[in-house]
Amino acid sequence: MYTIIMKNGFARAITVLSVVFLLASCDTLLDVDTPSFVSADDLENPELAGLIVTGAASDFEFAFQGYVLTSAIFGNELGDATFTAARWEVDQRKIQPSSSRYVNAADFGVYTPLSTARFAADDALRRLDGWTDAEVENRTALIARAAGYAGYSYLLLGEAFCSMSIDLSAELSREEIFNRAVARFERAISTAQQAGDNNVLNMARIGLGRTLLNLGRTADAASAVQAVPDGFVFNVSASAEGNRRNNRIFQQFNGLNVTVNPGYHGLQVGGVDDPRVPVEFAARNSSGVDVYRTTKYTAFGSPIPLARSAEAKLIRAEAAGGQTAVNLINELRAVHGLPAFSSTNETEIRNQVIEERRREFFLESHTLYDLTRYNLPLSPAPGSQYRDQSDTYGDQRCMPLPDIERNNNPNL
Repeated sequence: MYTIIMKNGFARAITVLSVVFLLASCDTLLDVDTPSFVSADDLENPELAGLIVTGAASDFEFAFQGYVLTSAIFGNELGDATFTAARWEVDQRKIQPSSSRYVNAADFGVYTPLSTARFAADDALRRLDGWTDAEVENRTALIARAAGYAGYSYLLLGEAFCSMSIDLSAELSREEIFNRAVARFERAISTAQQAGDNNVLNMARIGLGRTLLNLGRTADAASAVQAVPDGFVFNVSASAEGNRRNNRIFQQFNGLNVTVNPGYHGLQVGGVDDPRVPVEFAARNSSGVDVYRTTKYTAFGSPIPLARSAEAKLIRAEAAGGQTAVNLINELRAVHGLPAFSSTNETEIRNQVIEERRREFFLESHTLYDLTRYNLPLSPAPGSQYRDQSDTYGDQRCMPLPDIERNNNPNL
């Protein structure tokens, strides 16, 4: 493990590489032989460029696993099933800026892990920009990969938080964060094309499309993903070896700590069970909660898709509308053996695109920001009773910038 002190006024060390993992496939992290410990001084060595990018990718994968879990609980897909009251504020949509629960890496923390991943990827880019092709083998491919992970880190920070601060900046709007993501994805695309890395190229194309959709640039989003090939998937890996590498969704269901919310129970299409949202009753846990689990992820090592061609199709469907959207919806349904959709009503078609996204991307990180982007109703509704407690659900759709950032940032 090595640490870098962030030169931003904090007396705070941020972990850039906690663990480096050797994977059999190169569609997630780079295949490199790595030592178990690297000092901060050694990071100035261009021979370690591959290790640095691998570390940034590892930090992102850890952050993404946590983000999928927390955004699912905060955004209608899952409910907390424990008697641990400190966890409830995320489930209730009543997050307090003073809370550490959604900040730190443990439990539902997303702020620190995503901020770490963002810093690690941007720091890798900074170092690569200071080195030459002669000093670093496959430098262009490394830049593409680091830029792709930086883009997704900015994207998820923008989707999760109501506002953000980067490296002691003043308070930034979501639009400003999304625009930073756009710049990283555009760089990833151009350098991946130069390097001939189609995995990173299509991952970045989809990330760019998702970000442009968030910015309301729907036509540009469709253009960004037009060339993504059918069947493309870029996974975030997981492993049974160590909590940091676990599939966090499976981990929580394995402990009967979360439950699938009723809006995802028994979903069908034309009388046919929808295999995209597999949900079954698991057990009544020790807290007296009936836990419904998903079988979408079946092991601690189950990967979670970060970017796939289904997302590209639904971005294109949203932009086009009409029969083009109907055709794209049916291409996706055919993969799952589901009955075809038909309509000529534009409002009905748009609503169906939204519903297809809800099912297609179940527990894949999309639902939270879709609630905001489409202004969908929160469920359970704000003001309704929270479980059997004397409290109620809140109306938050984004997480507040935590006090730990405001109290340590003189520009806030």
